[in-house]
Amino acid sequence: MKGKKTFILGLIGLFIISSLSISIAENINENENISYFRVENNNGRWYFIDPYGEPFFSTGICGVSSNYNYAPDLGYSPYYKNIIELYGSEEVWANVTKQRMDEWCFNTVGYGDKYIIDTGHYYTKGLGMAGANWQTGEIPDYFSNEWIQRVEKIGKNVVSNLSDDHNLIGYFLDNELHWGTDWRSLLDLFDTYLQLSANSAGKIALVDFLRQKYNDNITQFNKNWRTNLDNFDQILYVNILGKWPYTVIARNDHNDFNYFVADQYFKTCYYTIKKYDPNHLILGARFQSFLTPIEVVRASSKYIDVISVNHYVTRPLVLPLALFMQDIFGFTRSIDSLDEFYKISQKPILISEFYFRAVDSGLPNTKPSRLIMPVVKNQRQRAIFAEVYTRLFINKPYSIGYHWFAYSDQPSQGRFDGENSNIGLVNINDEPYELLITRMKIVNTLAHNSVKN
Repeated sequence: MKGKKTFILGLIGLFIISSLSISIAENINENENISYFRVENNNGRWYFIDPYGEPFFSTGICGVSSNYNYAPDLGYSPYYKNIIELYGSEEVWANVTKQRMDEWCFNTVGYGDKYIIDTGHYYTKGLGMAGANWQTGEIPDYFSNEWIQRVEKIGKNVVSNLSDDHNLIGYFLDNELHWGTDWRSLLDLFDTYLQLSANSAGKIALVDFLRQKYNDNITQFNKNWRTNLDNFDQILYVNILGKWPYTVIARNDHNDFNYFVADQYFKTCYYTIKKYDPNHLILGARFQSFLTPIEVVRASSKYIDVISVNHYVTRPLVLPLALFMQDIFGFTRSIDSLDEFYKISQKPILISEFYFRAVDSGLPNTKPSRLIMPVVKNQRQRAIFAEVYTRLFINKPYSIGYHWFAYSDQPSQGRFDGENSNIGLVNINDEPYELLITRMKIVNTLAHNSVKN
């Protein structure tokens, strides 16, 4: 009797083990079918391909955070204060927000806090590789050991921990770095590196670059630059070089060095990321639309999978005037359109930021300046502008996604840099702008369908 009982228990045990083995095997097989995001060009049309092998158009929202837009004058984030009063916790807010994003047909968190990422949305990750000062435009010496070690540390401590995350689309290296003439500085990379100290790696790289380009012929250099140097090493000790207006050759030297620096930045970031995470896409550095030099875009294209552009509509004369001033004063020539970004890079384009503002929101909308970026009359116009803008972009063969900036409005008192605009899909009380949401839901659905046809 005892032997029969033992035999029966043994059969039951074998059945349970067998069932568990089948379940585990099924899970393993299921996981083997899940890959990572990639990009693909099919007959001239670019796509994201999701982890399940399906074409994917990224309709995203930036700044999806419970504690976004801290107001220094208040000492707190009014949006955070309001949502805690409404929901009681960040976790409840995140679940409400996820449900809204699904209903509104937004499928990507452009960037957000851990609470919204934990709800399971696809998302992108910003790495801040440069360690730059966004407000002043100050950038590090990309040739220095200190900066290279910083990149390595981010790779080891951040990137390696995300390498197996199937919800992660890819990495933004940085956001709106200073590459050339912009609202923060008139200097391009050549003149920026010219300001470095004589013993810095970047200044030495600049001098070596010029020495090699001119085959150590200082006479030829003096002729092209209208200088009177005895040798190239003297450049180490100056922070102004040549006479304005620059000769065409001197301007070309500027452009070539801008390429040289950008190549160093993107190359270092690329190889470090791939060392720690070979699975995910590199989504570029969130270039600032018409303030990005051509040479920088060209250099980046060798090391990224996607060109990300923070692309904002300006008043009609702003862009041609900016390009005219660049030509007149000899500044580095910038990109003037998304078509040009694609022509130069031959990479798919993700609009990593865009928005429209309206007067009837009651917010100041004074920064960014209304002289540069328009403010429409009311929410109806705002919704129409957003729909027309996104419809036009969807039809581009290089378009693979757009991310609205941002989820919530900025505080009327201003955030850290003073911005105080109606940029949100929801207001400061977490109330949706229904007209805008209705239009975006329609166009988001259209975008998703566009990659399935």
